[in-house]
Amino acid sequence: MQVLEKERERRWKAEAAAKRLVEHIQSLTNKAKDEGDMKDLAIDATSRLKQAVMNEREIKLNLQNENDRLKEQLQEAVEHLSKSRRIQEEQTKAIRQMEEMASKEEREKMKQQTHDHKKLQEALMRGAALSREVDLLKSSCDSQKTQINSLQSLLASREQEHREELKSRYSLGSKEMQTAVQEEVKRNEREYHQQMKQQQEK
Repeated sequence: MQVLEKERERRWKAEAAAKRLVEHIQSLTNKAKDEGDMKDLAIDATSRLKQAVMNEREIKLNLQNENDRLKEQLQEAVEHLSKSRRIQEEQTKAIRQMEEMASKEEREKMKQQTHDHKKLQEALMRGAALSREVDLLKSSCDSQKTQINSLQSLLASREQEHREELKSRYSLGSKEMQTAVQEEVKRNEREYHQQMKQQQEK
């Protein structure tokens, strides 16, 4: 831009010089007395005008070249700026996409952690319930074992009492004795199996 201003200043000075030259020629023309002086003055003025015109053309050409150069620089600057903006927009878009992906992953991670925590709490609750149930089953088994032992002792005692009763009522080798013993044994077995079945169902 400084070069352009300087060229404009030079052009203005050249135009001013040409104008002063024309005024000087007119002044000389008015002052000239004879034809020879007028001719010399005209030739000198013509030469100076030609030189001024050539200088003006040179200045104009230089200004045109400088203007073209500045236009090229401006176009390059505009293209570079446009390219920089496109790159910046692409980078901004990429950063935004990365941020969205990171945010999505974070949300999914938090969701998964919440789900896992919930599953863990449910598993702990189920474990605690199963532990209580196992304790109850152990206690029930112990109670049932005690009841079974008591029933077995009672059954053995009854069998013993029954055998003693049979000894006093029947002889050991009689048919009635064998039949009574078999029926009592079957009855006791049925009662025992029934009680065991009930205990197992419990």
